[in-house]
Amino acid sequence: TVTFLMSLKVIGLDLSSLAIVAGALSVGIGFGLQNIVSNFVSGIIMMFEKTIKVGDYIEIDNETRGEVIDISMRSTIIRTNDNINLIIPNQSFIQNNVINWTLGDDIVRFRVPFGVAYGTDIDKVENVILGALHNSDLPYVKNKNGDYEIRVIFEEMADSSLNFELFVWVKGEYARKPRRTRSEFLKAIYNALNKAEI
Repeated sequence: TVTFLMSLKVIGLDLSSLAIVAGALSVGIGFGLQNIVSNFVSGIIMMFEKTIKVGDYIEIDNETRGEVIDISMRSTIIRTNDNINLIIPNQSFIQNNVINWTLGDDIVRFRVPFGVAYGTDIDKVENVILGALHNSDLPYVKNKNGDYEIRVIFEEMADSSLNFELFVWVKGEYARKPRRTRSEFLKAIYNALNKAEI
């Protein structure tokens, strides 16, 4: 190494200019590798923390949700309900809010809003909805020691309707298909109210 450096000096190459070029290259490479290193470290953190695991159903924003099918050092692959694979850099999971629907278990509570006309007996609405659910084959978790009780909550007196919300617990594949599941409950609510002439 010393001989090489001395040879460069003898032939007239200025080592200080080489040092400047090397320094500039180092800074450029450092900036270029910043995201790669960040994703790599984020992947290691995810693997050790296990807050997101293969098989979990997660939601990144209102339009992006799906099942985690692979976690690598650089990125995570999520398969949406549309069977589209999303490749997301790992640092997104560390830096942003992520909803893991199945972290503790696969039972989640759905809120299904609906409204009825003014003048409707609100106690009758509650009884009709609860009765219809108990007599249905809808995929909800039956009440166990009061932990998963279904409720009909009177939310507000809006401009043109009395607004309610159905709280119901679902699990497994039904929790992973929120729009389809909510649609099933809305249809049941509509049919029950229609049958009761509400």
